[in-house]
Amino acid sequence: MPARGKANLPPLWACPKCGQRFVSPNMWHSCVRMSVQDHVRGRPKEVVDLYRRFARMVRDLGPGVKAVPVKTGIGFMVRVRFTGVALQKGGLRVSFWLKHRIDSPRFAKVELIPPRNFVHTFHVRRPEDLDDEVRGWLAEAYRVGVQEHLASKKAESR
Repeated sequence: MPARGKANLPPLWACPKCGQRFVSPNMWHSCVRMSVQDHVRGRPKEVVDLYRRFARMVRDLGPGVKAVPVKTGIGFMVRVRFTGVALQKGGLRVSFWLKHRIDSPRFAKVELIPPRNFVHTFHVRRPEDLDDEVRGWLAEAYRVGVQEHLASKKAESR
């Protein structure tokens, strides 16, 4: 069953060297092949447990979520990458993509990527940090990941 919002969108481009998939050809990336195991190996159990809890939360958002390990962390995508995590000494650094800005004291950084893309970053240091508020943010980011905003624009233009 396809994820919501995918209908009538062009196919993803796959890098011929590494197989990573992107919405447009020749997008910059490193072609470094990594695994989730590469990122968790040697990390403290508490950090690995936080990662597993986060990954489960992301996969529970809807169908088609795929982990995409890269050199700097582990991204999660449906049609496009919508969230990612870097395992750090004291926990996780989590980022997610929305089409608008959210203000919260929990964010370490909110970056505007013009024209209307916002990458929100926060830290997870204990299991309680992965709460309903975070689940709500990630659910909205998942909808960006399936590109609902593009599918709805196509429907409006018909």
